[in-house]
Amino acid sequence: MDGSGESVNILVIGPSQNGKSTFINKIRELSLPTTQRPAEEGDGNSSCTATCSEYDFHFPRTRYKLYDHDQDEFIHVAEEDEETYFSKLWRKKTSEFCEVRPIEDFPRYFNLKVIDTPGLDDSGGSGQDDCNIAEVMGHLHKMAMNNELPNYITALVLILSIQTPFSDHLQKIFRYYERCMPNLFGGLAIVNTNFSAEVWKSRYDENRRKKSKVEKLTKALSADTSKVDTMRERKQDFASIFERDARHFFIDSVPDTRRVVEQLTTNNQMYDIITYLACQSQMPVINIKLYKSPRMAQIDTLLINWLNEVRGDLIREETKLTTHLGEAQAVRARNAKKLIALRNEIEQLEKELSIYNNDEDYTLRTYSTNGQDRASTPGLMGRYIMRTKIKNTYVIKEPDYPGFKVDTYSDEPYARWGKQMFTDRGQTQWAGQYEGTPGHLPVLTAKTLVSNKQFYAKQIAKLKNDITIRSADINAEEKLQRYFLAQVSIDQETLDPTLKKISLRLPEIDDLVNSLNADWLPIEMGINDAARKRYTKDDVRKVDPYDLVEMVAGKGYHALADRVREMAREQRFSF
Repeated sequence: MDGSGESVNILVIGPSQNGKSTFINKIRELSLPTTQRPAEEGDGNSSCTATCSEYDFHFPRTRYKLYDHDQDEFIHVAEEDEETYFSKLWRKKTSEFCEVRPIEDFPRYFNLKVIDTPGLDDSGGSGQDDCNIAEVMGHLHKMAMNNELPNYITALVLILSIQTPFSDHLQKIFRYYERCMPNLFGGLAIVNTNFSAEVWKSRYDENRRKKSKVEKLTKALSADTSKVDTMRERKQDFASIFERDARHFFIDSVPDTRRVVEQLTTNNQMYDIITYLACQSQMPVINIKLYKSPRMAQIDTLLINWLNEVRGDLIREETKLTTHLGEAQAVRARNAKKLIALRNEIEQLEKELSIYNNDEDYTLRTYSTNGQDRASTPGLMGRYIMRTKIKNTYVIKEPDYPGFKVDTYSDEPYARWGKQMFTDRGQTQWAGQYEGTPGHLPVLTAKTLVSNKQFYAKQIAKLKNDITIRSADINAEEKLQRYFLAQVSIDQETLDPTLKKISLRLPEIDDLVNSLNADWLPIEMGINDAARKRYTKDDVRKVDPYDLVEMVAGKGYHALADRVREMAREQRFSF
């Protein structure tokens, strides 16, 4: 992706004070100059991000190297050789004599749109959680409904400090987002912040002290760094608790400006993160679902109660009219209500079906060759990690999705994929050859995908069956109406105007009640301005019938909205 292509739209989530804004500002620092203001960073005590904010960057597609002005040469820095890294480079190569330079003189650029969000794990209570959720979902709703805004999300980033425990509350909110936008979680990136060189060095020293001579020799031969050990442990803990594998990155978002080796490490890690995110598939925002929290459901229950009061008022009026107008008019009214209700149900089912029954990509998992290859000990003793190319094969198995698709992404000029093929007749196992350039451990990405249509096959079949049943019910009702009208010889176009209005309003109420009762809704239905307003109230008791008026009007039921407004003015609603 160069500077002229579509944007990589990144949604950044994470607990407050874990470094979301600092991470965004690091992207800003490495990107082309911009007039946009930096993201506001917290002071460690309270959340700064209360609303969603978007930032546009042109991020260079290049790694970085260390140039020593005093010796007039580039210094090779290998994280895999920790002893050299810490004893000869970390404290000794300073900004007085060295600088970090991009490897590519004229790099291409990623177009990045980064969406910052309120903290996942704020301490303001469940009301604050709902405010944050409504803010994020409301922002995504605007993206879905506004043709001038990007209508897709490319990747999801979870920012967590390495000191942040995987609390029950964090797990709950994480799973909430996972339910709302499952397509993005197959390519989830976990950026573990505050992994400073001091933290890394402490782990390195601890490993050296604890290990026996045999363990030290084994460690040297495997060439796994203390950083990799830390990442493996964090990744295993995360997968065990969240039941979700993910790609983990470790960065120090604020490296010491004097210790340029820290800057070099951070810059190259940022490059790896952005390259990984750019490999993900575009997920249409319209496919995101709003799942209601218990507090949201409580608010909607209030609105349902008020709608039922409106329904009761209309039914009483309808009863009076049908008593005087006769059986034919009553049958016509009941039939009209039922037909409208059935059509509304079909409309709802078809919107739900559209989320699933499409050829958009569903990312199953994202794989990386990182950690599969190790530099040899003799190689570490030389000037470079490796003097020859590393070549290897990566195998992926997806037994539940025969014929799955694999997208691979080369990291030119540092590493590339070669021959790729399914290695079994059932097309459940895939193998890809790859190689790196001398001096580089190849870190390449591959992701497995199926279509939404394939992943959600069972849900699609059920929805289609429900639509068929309701369509048959409509046909039956229409036949029954024609038969009855023929028997009573009534003008089929004649229906009392007031009764006709009631016949239209009651199915509208049913439609609204069904939406309010639903556990989830498509994002364009579930989090419009009216929903966002009522869900972000800090106290449920502040919700009033005028919130119902806004909801009804937002649905387009203006005559019903007028009826609700009239009852609200007359204070006819119970509390």
